[in-house]
Amino acid sequence: SVLPVAAIVSCLGCAARLAERRPAARRGRSDIVHDRRVGRSPAVPEVPTIVEAGFPEIDIVAWNGVSVPVKTPRALALKLNADIRKILSHKDTQERMIAAGFDLADTTLEQFEAFIKKDVALYSRIIKESKLKLD
Repeated sequence: SVLPVAAIVSCLGCAARLAERRPAARRGRSDIVHDRRVGRSPAVPEVPTIVEAGFPEIDIVAWNGVSVPVKTPRALALKLNADIRKILSHKDTQERMIAAGFDLADTTLEQFEAFIKKDVALYSRIIKESKLKLD
């Protein structure tokens, strides 16, 4: 088991894929939509959000994050979270991450834990309702 520390929310789930499709999106010749629910991505402001594309009921976001073993002292997890947030607050870091296709989420430890719990509940329900079986 792991303790979530910090989140980096990624647009379209894959920065490389976004980078590949960015030129077509900028020319208005792409059918991509962004998984963000609120506001367009600074990486590709010309790409509509999933809500703007007509799917307000979809609330699924691809994301990346940093976790540590669950027995890590809380004080150490909080320090790691603060250090990651500090790094991500630097303008040059933000510019590089946005250029690579990422949206950054400045989350506290508690916010990231709540985010993961919500995602686990969502995907647990989807798996249960779809009767998905893993081999």
